[in-house]
Amino acid sequence: MPETVFYNEVKDLIIDFDLRKYNFFNSVLRTKLPMEKYYENIGKLWLIKKGAEVI
Repeated sequence: MPETVFYNEVKDLIIDFDLRKYNFFNSVLRTKLPMEKYYENIGKLWLIKKGAEVI
């Protein structure tokens, strides 16, 4: 998050400054995965199932 210690340490590495993307699902830093694959994996987090119910 902006103005945190971590943010100040990595602000030169940020590739997207859209504050709407500062959450737990978007990446504003480069990833080792291509972005399409990264978001595919993030989407899979919503499909984790416990029994028959999506959690």
